[in-house]
Amino acid sequence: MLLDYADRPLAHETGERNAGALAFAPDGELLSRYDCVHGHFLAIKYAGSPRPIEFAVWLRDPVQRLVSRYHYGKRQGGLAGLTFTEFCEEERFRNTYAKYLWNFDIDRCDFVGITEEYARSVGVFCRRFGQAANAGAAWNANPRKAGTQYDVTPATRRLIERANEEDLAIYARGKRHLARLENRLRC
Repeated sequence: MLLDYADRPLAHETGERNAGALAFAPDGELLSRYDCVHGHFLAIKYAGSPRPIEFAVWLRDPVQRLVSRYHYGKRQGGLAGLTFTEFCEEERFRNTYAKYLWNFDIDRCDFVGITEEYARSVGVFCRRFGQAANAGAAWNANPRKAGTQYDVTPATRRLIERANEEDLAIYARGKRHLARLENRLRC
């Protein structure tokens, strides 16, 4: 597995981030030594590979993802004292999926997993890629959160949804993608 986390794409302005992904020239010889590239990078970065590549992505409900990201940032000592509302309104924290999937249609993915449907998604993933099923356990969970979901008031949900409309649309398409794949594979 080739780990690709070095870009830190969301730490860069939009133009720089997108230009960097487009300028990347995947090395076919390097990629031939790996079965998988895993990390946080713009999908378009590997779209021009000289080797055939299958794309897989996992999505989480954008509301839950944003709340989780905020709490993670607070636990890490970052966010420079931003309130949750300020965090939601910061451009750099909005529409994360749209940024990672810039110029790359989610329907181009060979697999889309949904975190809230984890066991089901793992089953479809394993069937799609010919792997043994093993859903595993959560390993990056907030130790201060009870249960699997953050409690979100209706007003907070509306605030997050207004700031992340693109991600909500991608998430809905991702859920449909998973259902189509599951049906096609007859999982």
